[in-house]
Amino acid sequence: MIDVFSQPSRKNKWAFAVVLLAVVIVLADVALVAWIGAPAPLMAIMAFVLATVLVVAYGFATMRFSFGNGVFTAKFFPFSYDVRAKDFVKVELLSSTPWWVGWGVRAWGRTLYFIGDHGPAVAISKKSGFFRKVVFTPVDAKEFHKQLRK
Repeated sequence: MIDVFSQPSRKNKWAFAVVLLAVVIVLADVALVAWIGAPAPLMAIMAFVLATVLVVAYGFATMRFSFGNGVFTAKFFPFSYDVRAKDFVKVELLSSTPWWVGWGVRAWGRTLYFIGDHGPAVAISKKSGFFRKVVFTPVDAKEFHKQLRK
């Protein structure tokens, strides 16, 4: 049996509220545009915006991190990123993530961020690949850090 340690992302209540507000605003806009009888191209654009906002909301709500069988996995729908334990150079516990990184999945230079909150985070430095560092915010960063260092 494979022993897997898994945690969801810690979520910032304000970020989640902003995403939900965006969903409500886009739904209201779609209803208004449909009610006034807008042309088809405008309805297609509104449908695309609504679909994009819903995918982001779903990704944010289901962001998850796991470590098992020698592989760390970060998931943010529709993205998934794996790092093998043999590629770990250093695993460190960060007191917080920079505010300018934002929320969600972010690529900043050669660092890949999976951010749900700007609190404590875990950073994995790795030997190879384009991204040399992965930073993520699990619910219990200290416990996840401890599991990765085993």
